[in-house]
Amino acid sequence: VQTCALPICFPVTIAPAWARDTYVGGELGASQSSFASGGVSSSHTALAVGLLAGYSLNETFAIEAGIRNLGNFKGNTFSLDSYAIGAQGVGHLPLSDLLSLLGEAGVARVTATVKPLVTGVTLAQPTDQSKTGLTWGVGVEYRISPTQSVRASYQSYQYSALAIS
Repeated sequence: VQTCALPICFPVTIAPAWARDTYVGGELGASQSSFASGGVSSSHTALAVGLLAGYSLNETFAIEAGIRNLGNFKGNTFSLDSYAIGAQGVGHLPLSDLLSLLGEAGVARVTATVKPLVTGVTLAQPTDQSKTGLTWGVGVEYRISPTQSVRASYQSYQYSALAIS
């Protein structure tokens, strides 16, 4: 089974006035996963939600950590729940005082739980599996006010999941 979760998130970040360099945010978006098993492949989309916290080192670079629920995906014989915990660097390329392009790269640990949906289906590997790998993303950020911004971004996790027989 191969799964590649690609959430498209719309995080809203808020920086309290007393903490100019730190910020927190929430994410809402879609997560897509592709499965291949026994010569049959399928693709599924689910709601993805997350939380993030960051620290701006300067106007063009920040460090972020976050957790994302990548959703529940159902195949014909199994379901997969997955989430990711990670840390990444975020580069900002200002286009104006309010708009910036973003580039993100880091490390994430993706955990997947697979459950059979059909009697008689057995799992070739453990039902819970975690793997650590690289993650990357691109996006845009629009500053609503001095303490609030909105992003539209694409984040990619490459993850080889459990085998099912």
